[in-house]
Amino acid sequence: MSVCDIGSVSVPGSPGSSLWGKKVVFMGRHCVWQLDKGCVVPPLEELSVCVLLHREIATAEWTGFVYKAPGERQVELGLAGRGGFLVAWLFGHQWSVPEDLPLKCWHNVCLTWSIHSERLQLYINGSSRLDAHVNATLPRRLAHNGTLTLGVSHNIVGGVMEFENGKNFLGAISLFRMWGHEQTAEELRAHSCVDGNVVRWDTNDWDYQICLPEDDTNLQCGSFPNVTASPPAVPNTTPGSPTSTNISGPIGLSTTKEPSDLNSTGTGIASTFYRVHIKLNMTTTVTGNDPRKTIQKWDTDARNVTTTQRLINDLLSGIHFVEEIQVDSRDVHVSHIEPGSCPEDTHESIRGVYIWPITDAQKAETMICEKNSGARASRICELDGVTEKAKWGEPNLKACKPVITISDLDNVTVTANNSADVVDMIEDLLGVEGDLSDSQLATVVQKLDEVLGVSTVTPALGEDIVSIIADILGSSSDLSAVANNILGITGSVGDQMDFPEESQNVTVPSLALSMINVDPGQFQGLTFGVSSFSTGLAPEIFVNQTFMSQPCDGRVVSISLPHALQNFFPEENKKKRVQFHFYGIQELFRVMPSTTYEDPKTNWTLNSYVVSASVNNSNVSNLRNPVVVTLSHLKPKEKNDKVACVHWDFQKNNGSGGWDSNGCETLPSITAYQTTCHCYHLTHFGVLLDVSRTPISEADQQTLMVISYLGCGVSSIFLGISLLTYMVFEKLRRDYPSKILINLTVALLGLNLVFLLDSWLSSFGCYGLCITTAATLHYFLLASFTWMGLEAVHMYFALVKVFNVYIPSYILKFCALGWGIPLVIVSLVLAIEKDAYGSVLSEASLDSLQGSEPFCWMQSNVFFYITVMAFVLLVLVFNMVVFIVVLVQIRHMQTNKPTATVNKRSAMYDLRAVASFTFLLGLTWPIAFFTWGPARVPMLYLFSVLNSLQGFFIFVFHCLMKENVRKQWIHLCCGRFRLNDYSDWSRSVTVGGKTKQNQLVHRSPSVKSDNTSSRKISDDSTTASCSSAPPYHQGA
Repeated sequence: MSVCDIGSVSVPGSPGSSLWGKKVVFMGRHCVWQLDKGCVVPPLEELSVCVLLHREIATAEWTGFVYKAPGERQVELGLAGRGGFLVAWLFGHQWSVPEDLPLKCWHNVCLTWSIHSERLQLYINGSSRLDAHVNATLPRRLAHNGTLTLGVSHNIVGGVMEFENGKNFLGAISLFRMWGHEQTAEELRAHSCVDGNVVRWDTNDWDYQICLPEDDTNLQCGSFPNVTASPPAVPNTTPGSPTSTNISGPIGLSTTKEPSDLNSTGTGIASTFYRVHIKLNMTTTVTGNDPRKTIQKWDTDARNVTTTQRLINDLLSGIHFVEEIQVDSRDVHVSHIEPGSCPEDTHESIRGVYIWPITDAQKAETMICEKNSGARASRICELDGVTEKAKWGEPNLKACKPVITISDLDNVTVTANNSADVVDMIEDLLGVEGDLSDSQLATVVQKLDEVLGVSTVTPALGEDIVSIIADILGSSSDLSAVANNILGITGSVGDQMDFPEESQNVTVPSLALSMINVDPGQFQGLTFGVSSFSTGLAPEIFVNQTFMSQPCDGRVVSISLPHALQNFFPEENKKKRVQFHFYGIQELFRVMPSTTYEDPKTNWTLNSYVVSASVNNSNVSNLRNPVVVTLSHLKPKEKNDKVACVHWDFQKNNGSGGWDSNGCETLPSITAYQTTCHCYHLTHFGVLLDVSRTPISEADQQTLMVISYLGCGVSSIFLGISLLTYMVFEKLRRDYPSKILINLTVALLGLNLVFLLDSWLSSFGCYGLCITTAATLHYFLLASFTWMGLEAVHMYFALVKVFNVYIPSYILKFCALGWGIPLVIVSLVLAIEKDAYGSVLSEASLDSLQGSEPFCWMQSNVFFYITVMAFVLLVLVFNMVVFIVVLVQIRHMQTNKPTATVNKRSAMYDLRAVASFTFLLGLTWPIAFFTWGPARVPMLYLFSVLNSLQGFFIFVFHCLMKENVRKQWIHLCCGRFRLNDYSDWSRSVTVGGKTKQNQLVHRSPSVKSDNTSSRKISDDSTTASCSSAPPYHQGA
């Protein structure tokens, strides 16, 4: 087969972009040389690296060069000095050689490695100093497209290169070269003046701003490198008969350094060019041989074109031998070409205006920089291998300082003819300016808007604009004032881009656009997502031509559009286009927490990357079916953390933009690592995390869980004892308060038992069982609070509203309310949406104190807030009001008694009465409303202890401390005490007595006192019975 290349039989007369004969001086200044982005290091399976080092000042540690994989901190390949040792790095491992490079002289240091030999070798001035075995478990290839710096180490942080101080090289560096093959010691000596084929000592391969290269006439190779051509490698074969393999590939034919008897500048030597077609047949009989060798033939005599053409043909034809390799050249055809010259060209950029003169092909021109006369710009007149004509290459202006700034762009009028140049100028200026001020940022955004207003957006222009946006997002500039403008620019790029295919993707570091032209008749939905992403790298995206109703697990982001979206496609004949955007940088969407979300008591922060979708850049809202958006959390969601699905509202904050939750529903989290949203419009979507909540440590969570379970277990036992007491002793349950107490005890006992069994029942994974468990738990919770409310109602009737109309079937009506209201509420929830109950994570459970096991409870936030929060809050507010009124009434009763009688009551009795009321009416539950902010953890401990032990405290105050209850147990156990047929309720008020049918409360016949005696509170009963609380009990 044919391969063609273009070679020159003479050497160009100008060094062009070559750095040969130059050095870079690193003497403690802010001097940085790094590999240019256009020079990409491939995933090499073998390599050779050489560099000239000239140390000026002795330091304990210094860095020669460092190469790192993208986003990694470990050194992939490097050379350094440390404490008199020379250190070589490869794949994160290091080898030390007891060698300290002497000062004030040049040292040629080379590293070689091959996947085949598995050996790392280090040479100093041609002598081997290290021959180490490289473990086969280490990586088998050098990392692709890494970052390389000279004289200093570096790290990539947030997509920005940061340099390590304290280990800088103090001296000069020259001739850094990298080859894609392993060289022997002999080859390294022979190629000491040969440029690399992966990384060259050339300005096109290096990026530098401040430290300019300096001439040094003492460098051994002078100003021109030798360039050699290496034939392709022959694949390894097994031993046997000779194997012949046809190899195809470009064969570079050029010259090495000119003979020493020629003038060094090449003045007066004309260049003659030829095109060569050749077929190569390479054969080897040795297994494992790696024939990356160089075949050189030189002829320095001057000849005419015809003679030279015949000479080239003769030199290339025939069979060539290199050790065990045979190269058979066939069908050689040499033709003379005349490329002409590059015409005079005026090039305008931010670094000045340069007029390049007429230049011959393969020659380079240099010009003094306009801003800094000590530096030079260069440009090569290249030979186009396709047209065989000379053409100008891109000018190398890296050493030239800019002559204009971003502010000067205000004076530039953007037209269709210069729009691409304006974009290029903005790109160059951003590389120089770094962070932008508010005015500079406004100028850049305005000019990009103007470009989009007058230009046809080609894929190349669109990618340049998106790249500029990515650079702005990656800066530290304040973007809040231009956030909407930037989002509008990216949307306009996607809407206006003209591309021939059905879809077009644009990905740059931390930003991605995907545009799809759809057929409305065949539209069945569309799903876009990012499968992987690392800061500073381009995201990997995917597009699926269907609607996916379920969240995409393992994706960074995904957004799925329903079939109903086709109703929003434009009716005119323009293309129906859907575009998706992914923003891997949050700075654009960081606004003040007080302006982002409605609740002023919370502090929300963006906890995901941002994804958006749009149709022809139009407004899409009120969709029948939701858009399914799944966003991975940047910070895993902790227990009790609140998240919210939000969208970007362009009108918020006086037109500056902000987050809003309207139109988006946050689905219950099934993992701590992602949230799924249902939204009914198209815009930019994200997930906010409430960071105002004081975090709970793992130790606190475990402690609170133990307190909860232990407290509920203890309460269940003592509630059972209380219930047993009133069931066994008939005399204790004769009055109304004791009957109300019995019902409250049953409700609390049911609540505690179901709570304790909930996690175990949910572990069976039975859908019906879980709904039943959740509904039962809901029922007993409502019943408990209903009976606490009825306790307050009865307390009010007995102690405050003493004279009233008699209420028949008093307890029966209380039972109907106490057990009927919860039943109606739970039945309505099941009838409206039975799926409101189900299995949720413990953080959504009653007290947020469980582990990570599933918990059967209410899943719907709407039903939870209406049937639980609102109901409980209403009961607690009513009980609090009654509690205050009763305390005032008791105090009034005491003041009407003789002083001597009042003094007999100690403060301890009053305190016991208040505590009794508190637990009986459930007034410890409002503590839950104070479990946020700095006091969250202490409040949670207080809430857990008091409420989990509510049943125990009811037993203490209303059974254990009741004298008549103790007497009943003593009589039952000992039998030696006979109790009178009375209880201390006979000395208290009666509700519903039968002596007077027209009164609800009246004085008992056994009580002989003044009018206040009907509300007398006995000393014994200040702690009441097992679930009633106060001493307002009445006779039977």
